[in-house]
Amino acid sequence: MKILIVLAFLIPVSVRAQSVFPDSSGPTSAGCYRLAVPPLTEAPPLHSDMNLSTLLGYLYLDSVMRSHITSAQWAAFDSIHSFDSLKYFLKYLYAITAYDPVLFEEYGNDAPFINPSYTGKPAAMVNYIEEKIGRVLHAKGDTTQMMYLTSASYILHIKVKNIFRDWDTLGHIVGGKGTPQACVEASILDTIKGQHILTGDCSWLYRIGNGHNGSGINDSTPTGACFHFEYDPASNKGGGGVSFVHPSNDSVVFTGNSLGWDALHSDSEYIMFFNVLYEDYDGTNCYFIVRPIMDGEGGIYPVMGGNVLDPKNHWRMGTSVNLDAFESGLKNTIYKIQNP
Repeated sequence: MKILIVLAFLIPVSVRAQSVFPDSSGPTSAGCYRLAVPPLTEAPPLHSDMNLSTLLGYLYLDSVMRSHITSAQWAAFDSIHSFDSLKYFLKYLYAITAYDPVLFEEYGNDAPFINPSYTGKPAAMVNYIEEKIGRVLHAKGDTTQMMYLTSASYILHIKVKNIFRDWDTLGHIVGGKGTPQACVEASILDTIKGQHILTGDCSWLYRIGNGHNGSGINDSTPTGACFHFEYDPASNKGGGGVSFVHPSNDSVVFTGNSLGWDALHSDSEYIMFFNVLYEDYDGTNCYFIVRPIMDGEGGIYPVMGGNVLDPKNHWRMGTSVNLDAFESGLKNTIYKIQNP
């Protein structure tokens, strides 16, 4: 840790905003919710509402990405086997992702196109550091899932409002339609992780369901009040790939241990872990989608009768845990990450 921190402070920070040339070959998906975000204009992207840990995290990354780390320094980092020597890396990575994962994704992929003094993509450096921390935590038998909390873009308590069936028309063609996608509209009941969260305008169906004065439509719903995400109904519940999908006329049949269309239900509550994915760039905006983490472990936890259901006891709190106790458990671990 000392190697990179000392290096970060020795190298002066310079920001040179230039034309943006994001790393993209064009659109990769269509359908569901592709949310437009203005492209990155400076590297590092420092904002006035960032806390000190977030600012330092970006400054450290910026300095390291503009340096040529020697083989001896890499060897010194690789030789670290103590979490005490790595816990500050985790603190700053968590701060950056908790502030705005969209900004972090843009920075990680596009910074070299903006700041020509960068030696590579910050995303590659971050992945290397995360893998190193993950190996050390695994070796020490960590059960707190610190890396899971750090790598998640958002952790939210939501209530699902509407679920739509759609097709990714630019995905793998199945029966001439594309890849099936389940598009979900929800309200956020509580935020466990996430300062700047991608939201969008609520649909007409949402406004009908929240109508007032007998009109059936609530036109007072504020702009950007709904949280939108998608999931692949063909994804394997146990992780490790996508189950086969067989077309049957205008419908599909999901095989194996796939999620299916009914993995989530309207008017139901969930604690969910999300990833923000950088989709493409069209010359004007960058486009992102939000998906639950589906790796066979975490991601989707139904809330029923005031309890969070965790059938695999992934979080070591039990298979059915009081909602407040479950959220407190997650927040306690987050506090330890933020205060090493």
